[in-house]
Amino acid sequence: FLCNGCIYASGKVAGYDVTKCPCPFCRQPVPQDNEVLKLLRKRVKAKDVNAMHTLACQYYYGGSGATRDVDKALGIFLSAT
Repeated sequence: FLCNGCIYASGKVAGYDVTKCPCPFCRQPVPQDNEVLKLLRKRVKAKDVNAMHTLACQYYYGGSGATRDVDKALGIFLSAT
């Protein structure tokens, strides 16, 4: 995952298109949507509540390549408690 500072700094360098340059702090390329979901699911299996919240939001809003699925999002939200 990228921190907000990484996203902001990358966006400033690439004209707010964060997919065009690597993170200025860690120098890793910005993950693609399918990679983001894969990383989130891995962290969810490890019971990381921040990842659960993020993954649930991706399903709730349909972000990062996830198909919008409110029921799945609510299930993940509830499992984080």
